[in-house]
Amino acid sequence: MFVERIEQVLPCLSDPWKLRIIAHLNIGRREVNFFASGKVTIREVNDIDEGKKLVNSILAMVAQKQLLKEQLK
Repeated sequence: MFVERIEQVLPCLSDPWKLRIIAHLNIGRREVNFFASGKVTIREVNDIDEGKKLVNSILAMVAQKQLLKEQLK
């Protein structure tokens, strides 16, 4: 999974020195939103297990990237 394209770059509402982006991942027509509260929403999944697998695969990729980053220090 990788970023297919960036749709918009907008100023952040809470910090004008930062940006908001909409990145499109090549995961089909699904829309995945992560919230600071820990909530995740996903659009157009077939069932709960598919949603869990999708979120877990994203989290595993992030964890793997962090481990590789720490090893390169």
